[in-house]
Amino acid sequence: MWIVIGSLLNLCFCLWMAVSPLTSFAEDVSFEATVNANKVGLSDMVELTLSVRGAKGDVTTIALPLIDGFDARYVGPSTKFTMINGVTSNEHAFIYDLFPSKVGHYQIPSVSVILDGQTYKTTPIDIDVVDKPADSSSSDSDGTASSDQSISDKVFMKAFTQSTEVYEGEKVPLVMKVFVKGLSLQLASVPSLSPDGFVADATANMQKAKETVNGVNYDLLKFDTNLYPTRTGKVNVGPFVAEGELVYRVRQSNDIFGDLFSNNQTRPLTLHAPAVVLNVLPLPEGKPDGFNGAVGQYDFKVSVGPSEVKVGDPLTLRMTITGQGRLKGLVPPVFNDSRFKTYDPQIKDEDKSKTIEQVIIPTTKDITEVPAISFSYFDPLEKKYKTVTQGPFPIKVSALATGEEFKAYGFVDKTKTSSDKPFVLKYDGLKGLAQSILSKILLIVKNLWFWLFVVIAAVVWLGFYFWNEFQDRLKKDEAFSRNWRADAKAKELLKNAKASLPHNNAKEFYGEVYKTLNNYLADKMHLPLASLNVPMIEEYLKKRAIDPSKLQTIKDLWERCDLARFASASMSQEQMTKDFVQLEDLIAYLPKILK
Repeated sequence: MWIVIGSLLNLCFCLWMAVSPLTSFAEDVSFEATVNANKVGLSDMVELTLSVRGAKGDVTTIALPLIDGFDARYVGPSTKFTMINGVTSNEHAFIYDLFPSKVGHYQIPSVSVILDGQTYKTTPIDIDVVDKPADSSSSDSDGTASSDQSISDKVFMKAFTQSTEVYEGEKVPLVMKVFVKGLSLQLASVPSLSPDGFVADATANMQKAKETVNGVNYDLLKFDTNLYPTRTGKVNVGPFVAEGELVYRVRQSNDIFGDLFSNNQTRPLTLHAPAVVLNVLPLPEGKPDGFNGAVGQYDFKVSVGPSEVKVGDPLTLRMTITGQGRLKGLVPPVFNDSRFKTYDPQIKDEDKSKTIEQVIIPTTKDITEVPAISFSYFDPLEKKYKTVTQGPFPIKVSALATGEEFKAYGFVDKTKTSSDKPFVLKYDGLKGLAQSILSKILLIVKNLWFWLFVVIAAVVWLGFYFWNEFQDRLKKDEAFSRNWRADAKAKELLKNAKASLPHNNAKEFYGEVYKTLNNYLADKMHLPLASLNVPMIEEYLKKRAIDPSKLQTIKDLWERCDLARFASASMSQEQMTKDFVQLEDLIAYLPKILK
């Protein structure tokens, strides 16, 4: 009896041992969607993962349908292979970042995919987006969508002027404000506008403040400048554009630790504000003599010194204009008196003043004063022209002593007498000097060494100039800088990959291959390294007519990198050597299409 029972048990055990190897490799196919949090604030980012397990065939990128209340960004794939007690498991994950755009209750819809000839669907996921962060301890964060707020309610830009009806040339203060509430904004540029029908001062640096709008407190980034209309009629100032990034918090799990296990991701954001329309009026009739277009409120001061000079001695005429208006583009009064020899004025522009200094030289002892100087401008507040007159300025001019020559450059006393006639230029004395200088110049010019020096100096200067321009562009143009340095950077990374080959460590080698290929493509495509993925690379390179075989090589390398890095798959030394050669060929080939 017991012998029969024992025989039956042995038979059952043998049958189980025979069947179990067949079933141990069998794995059910599954497809599911998971999120890292079901309740988030507007400043939180949701990470959505679509996971495929047990599929035998290739699994391509799964398209995500439009999700109400969220903007989606594909991060990339992840592949995982495991073997436990003889059971092999493979998992393909496709990761998306979901950025909330509005407070409310939303649902990630069911996603479908065809695997091994069958259709699989995920279960819909409910997500609550609340005003405050999901783990906020403030009293108004109860986890409910209590308001109908969106991102545009939380961050927006406004621009305005104090007045919309102005005169041509009038100073118009412009204020641009960026309002932020409950979000983290990194502004990449000041608000920009295209000057059409006006000129503008440089935009002031950003000022941080707080402001209440309709009873709501906002953090404020303020920029200001001044406009000066250059034509009459309707002038559109704007529209205004500012580029920035919203910083989102990524919660790693729905646990009690909250921010302890969180990091940040950024999402590009472009802010817009409508144009400000100015009604620009023409200046009225009755412009005074000497009016050069100055519009504003000005103060005009003039001084002359010294008060006692000899004929031919220099006097300094100093004019200072201060006030409210466009000082930089203002045309100062012109001193014009035939009794004085004049030199070009030296003009100095400062923030709130304009200074004009001019050397004038009396040419006769009969001069008793520097005539009055007038400055005319239009006052837009009083809507009338005004003229400020300074002087005349009394001076005492003494005659030259006997035998003393006129000191002004280019002037001599033609008669050598005490005549009061104005002095005239004398060329005879200059002629010999000019001929002497010219002969010396000709001797130098005929010398071969002189021209050799000129050529070398020109080459050195041009080389320095272009080198300086190149360095300046590398600093200011990030896309150009990354593209320029990509090849040199790839060569260095290739050395690391080659150095890891003799170690016969597939994980280390393919880690270097992955780093080399990803860094090179990210730099050439000017994309963030973290957001790079195969579909994005494939779409980008196809537009540049890449050789299909080269594209397939990239995809194969990427796949082997994932196998070695995440599944700890072993690769032969022959395969690794072959992949290194293919990587070198790619780095040499890609610059031809990524120009």
